[in-house]
Amino acid sequence: VGPGVVGRTLAFPYWDVRTSAGILKADDLMQQEGFVLSRAPGNSSEHVGEAQNQDAIGTEPLDLAIARWLGAASQGGAYHLLADGSCMLQGSLPTDCKVLGDA
Repeated sequence: VGPGVVGRTLAFPYWDVRTSAGILKADDLMQQEGFVLSRAPGNSSEHVGEAQNQDAIGTEPLDLAIARWLGAASQGGAYHLLADGSCMLQGSLPTDCKVLGDA
């Protein structure tokens, strides 16, 4: 099943990555157009206890989020980053977020 509109339902693949095994599956997902990638960028550049970010130790969460957004967009997809329009997701729950300040 690919992305599209069926009646009044919008359908697209949504992949929530929380483990290192999920990273490999997400890479496969990104080979098709029309998907949403949710891979939380974490709380700090150390990424302690963040299985989904062990390949990014030393990278600040915002920098990591921007790189993932660009990667998803370049493959025809989207990256789930904002919880409510001003709060950047850091973990798997919408309540685990950081309010973004003015640039």
